[in-house]
Amino acid sequence: MIGERVKHAREYCGMTQTALGELADLLQGRISDIEAGRVTAKPEEVRSVARATGFPVSFFNAGPLPDLPDGHFRRLKRGKLKVGAQVRAQARQIVTLVQRAEPQLIMPPVRLEPVTRYVDLEAVAQAVRREAGV
Repeated sequence: MIGERVKHAREYCGMTQTALGELADLLQGRISDIEAGRVTAKPEEVRSVARATGFPVSFFNAGPLPDLPDGHFRRLKRGKLKVGAQVRAQARQIVTLVQRAEPQLIMPPVRLEPVTRYVDLEAVAQAVRREAGV
């Protein structure tokens, strides 16, 4: 799981394995091995990666990341691979944040009419804001 989180942090920052290795004073091959789960990262390596990416050390020991199916990102396939990976990483961060905040929030019920035809998205957004009192 640490490897998955190392890869996530690297992609979130828009770095290559080589760039992360340089900043964390680790070899690119070592980063690759950690990300693939072929080796277990030593505590000092985790601290180095945390410093290089700006993520807290606790992030790397927090368990599996939320699953985001690629279907949500179909349009990104046309773009650059690095940008797509970075967007996926940012989306995972948002999902994690929402999952942590959700138990503390009391969300008001929102009633929306089903969309059966083309609608103005801005009008729908305004209706949602009005219903939510935002």
